[in-house]
Amino acid sequence: MRLALPRPVGIASRDELLVVELTHETAEADAHRALTAQMPEGITLLSAEALADTDQRRPCEATYELPIIPDEADEVARRVSEFLTKDKAPVERIDRKTQRRRTVDIRVFITSARLDDSRLTWTQSVTQDGTAKVGEVLDALGLASRDRMHHVVRVRVACSA
Repeated sequence: MRLALPRPVGIASRDELLVVELTHETAEADAHRALTAQMPEGITLLSAEALADTDQRRPCEATYELPIIPDEADEVARRVSEFLTKDKAPVERIDRKTQRRRTVDIRVFITSARLDDSRLTWTQSVTQDGTAKVGEVLDALGLASRDRMHHVVRVRVACSA
């Protein structure tokens, strides 16, 4: 059992892809029914699909939402527009193992961002080279991650076969 794209600590989610390897072939409806019965309270299994052994379902995109209070909407919309016009958005990361610092351009990962109805929504690509961290995106938009991370919800994960 594995999550295709484990969510960041503190981030809620409405869309996850759980890959379960079964020891024997089972009809999708039967697998769905059996797995649904085992889900903890508050977790809903939306569907079950049989995959070929070679199908790894790699995440390629993730979409996040953050509520914005109406008084901040104009300023956040300005920051989003400004961010999207940038060619680069470098952030510094520290490798936990080596403690070395490196610069990562998170702008290349952000495919869209918008503010609608006091809700900031952004989509970021997930590649073999990595992705942006939620806190990095918030900080790049001038939205202090330490104050807002716990309000972010991942609403969609797209996967490629």
